[in-house]
Order: sequence, then C-alpha cells, then structure tokens
Amino acid sequence: MIKEVAKFIEERTAALTFPLVIGTTLSVGRRTQDDLDRCAVVLTSSGGSTYFDLKDRADLLVQVIHRGKKQMQTYDDARELYGVLHGYAGWDLPVITLGVTPEYVAMTIEALATPQYIGTDEKRRHEFSCNFIFRIRDK
Repeated sequence: MIKEVAKFIEERTAALTFPLVIGTTLSVGRRTQDDLDRCAVVLTSSGGSTYFDLKDRADLLVQVIHRGKKQMQTYDDARELYGVLHGYAGWDLPVITLGVTPEYVAMTIEALATPQYIGTDEKRRHEFSCNFIFRIRDK
C-alpha cells in the first residue's frame, strides 16, 4: 500500500509551492545521500494494525521525512504536507495497476503530531519528520 500512498501524496501536492514528484523530489521506501538536497521520502512505520475480523481494513502508519539545506524552508515543506493530509477523510487512493491490487479508500488520515525536527544528515541538510496514520479499507 505504500505505493498507493506515495502516489496519493504526489497527486495532493501537485499545486503546492514544493510539489512532491515520485522519482525526483519524492522517494518511496528509501532515500540515498545522492538524492536531491531538497526532497522527501515516504516510509512505512511499524505499529500499524490489521483486523482479524475485518480483512478489508488496516491502519497503515506512514512516515514522511523532508530534507533540505535551509532549515525553515524544510520546515515549511513539512508543514505544507501536514496541512494537505492531516484531518482529511474519504479519499480514494490511486490504483497503481488495474486488476492487480485492490482499490483502497483512506477513511481518515491523521498526523500523530506536527512535523518534528530530527537533526541533520551526513551532508548537514536539515530533516523534519511527520508520522501519519492512514485508516484504510478496500473500496
């Protein structure tokens, strides 16, 4: 489901001041030191839930880490994504491959906290992290 969430983020940020585009400014699953200075990565976090009696339902924990050379610009990037995702409900997640993966609905999207500064990387670029819970079900 991480691919669907990443594509959803790409679609929802297209009109922002810093759009996240998979393969350039947005990485999925991992990011390298050689990726762009100003970028983000979408990761799955542990601790999500599945439901034994509701096989079409899951809570997916997602972490988005923004990176950039300018601390306040990076913070603004993270806050902008927070504003786009936190508190929204009823969004259809994109279908990545027709007939291969089920279609999902994000019943609710909730940030666990506002973006938090987590320090600098090896090249002294600033990083902010925000964790979200996507409460999803099959469509």
